[in-house]
Amino acid sequence: MSLPYHIGNGVFGGMVPFIATLMYEYSKTASNPEGDYLAGLWYPISVAAVCFVIGLLYLNNRNNHDHLSHH
Repeated sequence: MSLPYHIGNGVFGGMVPFIATLMYEYSKTASNPEGDYLAGLWYPISVAAVCFVIGLLYLNNRNNHDHLSHH
């Protein structure tokens, strides 16, 4: 279980500074040469949103009372 954890943290966590800076640099235009300084936040927000959706899809903690019924 340690290997996927460390690979995930290395890829998604380790790439945050690079990708956030890249997104900030791409937000600079001729009309807005300073760019949007919050543009880099979209990467961690999107990773968190994808993890949330995957968690909802694979969550298998539903209450199933069929095994408790005594027929």
